[in-house]
Amino acid sequence: MRLLTLIFLGSCLIPSISYSYAISITELQPALDKPCLCSSSESDQQNTKRLPFHPTLTTAIGYSLSQHYGTKDYGDSMSVKPGFLHGYFAGVGLNLPVSERFALLYEANFVTKGSAEDITVINMGGETLPKPAEMHITYRINYVEFPILTKYELIKSEPVKIGITSGIALNLKIYGRHRLRGKVYFPDSDGYSIIRIKEASNLSNISLFDYTLVYGGEAGFRLYNKDLAIGYRFTVGMDELLLPTFQTLGLAPVKLRNMNYLLYLKTPLW
Repeated sequence: MRLLTLIFLGSCLIPSISYSYAISITELQPALDKPCLCSSSESDQQNTKRLPFHPTLTTAIGYSLSQHYGTKDYGDSMSVKPGFLHGYFAGVGLNLPVSERFALLYEANFVTKGSAEDITVINMGGETLPKPAEMHITYRINYVEFPILTKYELIKSEPVKIGITSGIALNLKIYGRHRLRGKVYFPDSDGYSIIRIKEASNLSNISLFDYTLVYGGEAGFRLYNKDLAIGYRFTVGMDELLLPTFQTLGLAPVKLRNMNYLLYLKTPLW
């Protein structure tokens, strides 16, 4: 984990240094080739025109649909019906063009991840329940996400631009919450008596960091003389999360991973 963090930070710094050096050489080359007799303001305008690729600061806001995935065989003891958790996505990014179609993206985002699970317990403590227990569990985890992405524009026909993105992201957990609501049935003279169970935790036992793989695409266009882009993104977690289940009944935590889908609107700030 420490090695992954060092690699992540290194990949943040090296491209930025290389890009800044390349821009500096591009700006200085005209001055080295021939003298400039124009005023300082005219010289700045000419240098701006000569620079074909300039960085762009962007902001984005959107919708997050997430769930957890993993492989676990519960046998005949229980059945699990996974569901989605609805959330939010917002952030800022820096777009650094490297060529006419290729760019590096550095972002800082807020994103909600988690899932909603419906669990039916059939067997408990080696004994089959007369009537299965029913539970609904919600996991909600808020992250500050730091993606490093590459973007390649497949179609670049002004004002329409269509590109694909991919990369890796470091996620820092800033909030976690797990809530369980359940019913356990016990036979009595009238049929069944219902015991309602509630549990909650702040998910303090899961890791502070989560690394994810990122894939997606963007479609850029102009609307009312303003550059906009609609994007889709799919992220898959690489780290297992130890998520609590039914602690009251002594059920062990499960190891699952984050997965979410993002749909967002992006616009340049500068």
